[in-house]
Amino acid sequence: MRKRTSGLDHFGRILKISVIVMNLLLALLGMAVFGSGVFIAADRLYFTSIVFGMPILAVSSYCFLAAGVLLIIVCVFGCMGALYEKRALLFGYCIVLCIVFMLSFSAASLSIVFRSWVQDQVRTYMRSTLQSHYGINLTNPWNAEVTRSWDAAQQRWYCCSVEDESWGVYRASLWYEIQPGVVESTKPYVPESCCKKSQYGQYLNPGKCQLFDRGPPSKQSRELNEGLYYRGCYEAGKEILYPVSAYLIVMGLILCLCVLAGIVMSLCLYRLV
Repeated sequence: MRKRTSGLDHFGRILKISVIVMNLLLALLGMAVFGSGVFIAADRLYFTSIVFGMPILAVSSYCFLAAGVLLIIVCVFGCMGALYEKRALLFGYCIVLCIVFMLSFSAASLSIVFRSWVQDQVRTYMRSTLQSHYGINLTNPWNAEVTRSWDAAQQRWYCCSVEDESWGVYRASLWYEIQPGVVESTKPYVPESCCKKSQYGQYLNPGKCQLFDRGPPSKQSRELNEGLYYRGCYEAGKEILYPVSAYLIVMGLILCLCVLAGIVMSLCLYRLV
């Protein structure tokens, strides 16, 4: 058996060092991708799939999580394969990098699809779930999840209902039918999650937020209800999630290019050792 180290010429030794350096860079990139995926999935997307009815962006972030973990692990074997010139390790390394490439490409593609699909059908879905499942029969797991997700979205995105100043959706909902009180007097127009909070986490004016009849949601007098969010969750969600999807697209393309470079370099070294 020939010695691997002595079998490499000057170009091969440079390529070997380049593969090791590329692996270190890919490992750092994998850590960054994994950290970003965790932050986005936990902080931005845990209720998005229910409110928007589109799990696409969440799936994209999970693809990044998987790609980051694989990249961190496989770079160890890539460095060992290059350092000790082990063909089996280099070949396996290339196979796993191909999987990482597909995950990254899928994540970027799904984010692009998300940006193109957030249209009128999403508005229709949001109205439907809000009217038929929000705040009723909470022993039903789906209704409980819809309620929890909408409450989280309205508080995190500082919004109410679907479109701007469209609280009539709540008045046409099953939630409104079961609310106690007298219509146009003591029956709340909107849930508490539509109400603004102070910096200390207390509702500013929940009574006026839910019961004020001279301003929104009836909108007849156009008087200001300072305790209520005027922004609709459709536009508020788009405003927050579009930058997230753009970040996932850019990160996915960068990761694809870097992984592709790693595959090409490791295959060249595989042929030389």
